Amino acid sequence: MRWLLLLLLLGSAAAAGLEKAPADEGVYVLRGGTEWVELEPAPVAGTRIRGLETFIESGGYTRFFVDTELEGAKAARRTTDRFPRFFCRGPFSPADLLIVRLTLQGGRRLSRTSPAAASMTNKPGFPQEDLVRLRTSARDDGSFLAVPEDPLPPGEYLLVTGDVGSGRDFGVD
Repeated sequence: MRWLLLLLLLGSAAAAGLEKAPADEGVYVLRGGTEWVELEPAPVAGTRIRGLETFIESGGYTRFFVDTELEGAKAARRTTDRFPRFFCRGPFSPADLLIVRLTLQGGRRLSRTSPAAASMTNKPGFPQEDLVRLRTSARDDGSFLAVPEDPLPPGEYLLVTGDVGSGRDFGVD
C-alpha cells in the first residue's frame, strides 16, 4: 500500500510540473502542487565538537560528535505537505541526498554528526534515528525527484546533498 502511495506521489510530482522543471542547478520543493520553489542553503550559526579530547586520549576507542546549530528557531521555508516532493539538479546524485530531522533544544535547531556513524549511505554520519527514508526517481538529464517514504511529522528538517554545509532547511507544520 505504501509503495502505491509513493508511486502516486512521484507520478503527481511529474504531472504537477516536471514539464516546468527548473533548468538551473539547485534543490527545489513543490509548493501548492504547481510551483517549484528553490530551497536556499541553511545558515549555520556555529559548530561545536564534543568528546574530541577523550577520543584522542583513548587512542580512538571512543566517539566524538560535531553539533551544528542552524540560525533561527524555525526554517523560513514551511510546508504543510507531509510528503513534500523535491526536485534536484546539480553535482550530486540520489545516493547523496538525505533528509535529517533536526533536534530542537531551547529555541535552537541542532544536527549532530559523528565520523563513527558514517557509512556509504550516510556519509556525514547523522544518527540513524534522525534520518528520513527517501524514494527517488532519476531522469535522463541527471536530475531527479525525491519524496519521503513515510509522512513527515511536524518539525524542522535539513535536506543534505553531501556534507552538513550543503544542507537546506525546511519545516513541516
